[in-house]
Amino acid sequence: MVFVLVVIVPMLGTVGLSFVEWSGTNKMRFIGFNNFVRAFHDDIYISAYRNTIIYILATLVLEVAVGFVLA
Repeated sequence: MVFVLVVIVPMLGTVGLSFVEWSGTNKMRFIGFNNFVRAFHDDIYISAYRNTIIYILATLVLEVAVGFVLA
């Protein structure tokens, strides 16, 4: 029950907020998938996403390699 309150409820709230336009002070307006379409057409977002994937792969390979050497 604690897991549901601490993890699942905030996760569902975040998913719900991803479908609205809201600055935090004005009224929420449902815009559907427009936030996602706008994000995937933004060059800065694509660059940050690519850099994150490269970072994850590099650290994963490095950690596994060091782990094998130390083992």
